[in-house]
Amino acid sequence: MVEVTRRRDGTFDAELQKQRDEAGIPPPERRDFTYCAGSSVFLDPVSFEIDWITPTAKTLADDIELARSAESFALLHEEHCPGRPR
Repeated sequence: MVEVTRRRDGTFDAELQKQRDEAGIPPPERRDFTYCAGSSVFLDPVSFEIDWITPTAKTLADDIELARSAESFALLHEEHCPGRPR
């Protein structure tokens, strides 16, 4: 099995995320979270031919899913790090 993963730096601030995406601003030293998507590729162990591919349900280009992830991570951050700035 081979995992193919792509990553996108995420921020809790939706407006800042939009600005970074549109301007192609490089990721900051510290990001709020990493948004991942990809596929699992299953190979035949003898021939190394692809038996099947299982993609994740989301894509890196899905801004709505990125926003949902940001909201979930923000809630977890608040729960585990109360009072700490995001």
